[in-house]
Amino acid sequence: MAKSFSVSVLNASLNHIVNNSLLLTVCSIQPADFYAGVYPAARANLMAYTVGNVVRPTPWNQFVYKCTTGGTSGASAPVWPTTAGATVGDGTVTWTAVASALLAETSMTTADFGAIVTTAGGQELPVLAISGILSVAAGNGTYVAFLDTVNYDMPMVDPLTATIVVPNPGTVNLNAFTITIDQPV
Repeated sequence: MAKSFSVSVLNASLNHIVNNSLLLTVCSIQPADFYAGVYPAARANLMAYTVGNVVRPTPWNQFVYKCTTGGTSGASAPVWPTTAGATVGDGTVTWTAVASALLAETSMTTADFGAIVTTAGGQELPVLAISGILSVAAGNGTYVAFLDTVNYDMPMVDPLTATIVVPNPGTVNLNAFTITIDQPV
């Protein structure tokens, strides 16, 4: 017997993407998780951070740092490690280095998506064209990541059908595309 999901289950998955994706990032590789796909705020001196918070150093070094022990940052920035998984103390905070796949980012709202469409093979969610996406690093964009910046989650990563050359500084445009969740066969 073939596996099958109800349309409501497929729609719930797509609606989760629509309702929780607050940030879209263009990435050079498929990010493994939220932290590899985000360009966070810069680290601040004498700031309280909780586990899961993420910061970037100034100047940016293509890494982001995930708070793995909460506390208060020091009076000056630490020497940031540039090896994925390495940790550094900062006041009473411990940061863990995460290599960034991020090239460009833009905020999103539900208005950036079209209506979910039922097809014979599953469900489709149109993502409307987005222009003026701000670049943070130069490279070839091959994936887009949809990020939930409230829950530190990445509801969806989708490969681009064509590579986007991302200049830095500058902006890029993303053509409309469709996320498809196929009915299993």
